[in-house]
Amino acid sequence: MNISDDLLVEKLHSGDIKAFEWIYNHYYELLCRYAYRFLKDRNSAEEIVDDVMCSLWARHERVEIRQIRAYLLHAVRNLCLNHLKSIMCCFQSSNGNISPEENTAFLDALFCDDEHPLGILLEKEFEEELCKAVDGLPEECRKVFEMSRRDNKKYGEISKELGISINTVKYHIKNALRLINLSVAKYLFIVLFAIVLCGI
Repeated sequence: MNISDDLLVEKLHSGDIKAFEWIYNHYYELLCRYAYRFLKDRNSAEEIVDDVMCSLWARHERVEIRQIRAYLLHAVRNLCLNHLKSIMCCFQSSNGNISPEENTAFLDALFCDDEHPLGILLEKEFEEELCKAVDGLPEECRKVFEMSRRDNKKYGEISKELGISINTVKYHIKNALRLINLSVAKYLFIVLFAIVLCGI
């Protein structure tokens, strides 16, 4: 189905649910892959994309769009950055005094500008940090987390296979995310601190 952005936006403004469904089905997987580049977590990426799509429909009567693809990618990028900034702020609150403005400039430059000299290197290192953070989890916590995220198993399935309660599964997932976020935030904080000191 070939349809112009102008016509889609016009239909969206009029509340045409089929136009919205076309946008959702056409761009959802692309946006999830794009969000995953930032977050390296499929579930978080899907949540970000769902938030963008929900916001698009909630504001369909007044949203200003020239190119739908560019609009959606920009919205997803912004939410991903906000997510990463929130992780840094959690770590920063107890471990440092880097200003929010420096956080913003740093993340915008390294995660949004493909020409940034550290962009490609950081993306690779960031992925390695995430892998190390997962590997460093307590054994049962890591096993539960990998079954959930890597194997896409539901809490009930994990509970049955490991012989633990669903509440224990939830606890391990929550604890894993907390430890991973802390580890990643610490890494980003160190890189940010080094860049600020060197004046890059």
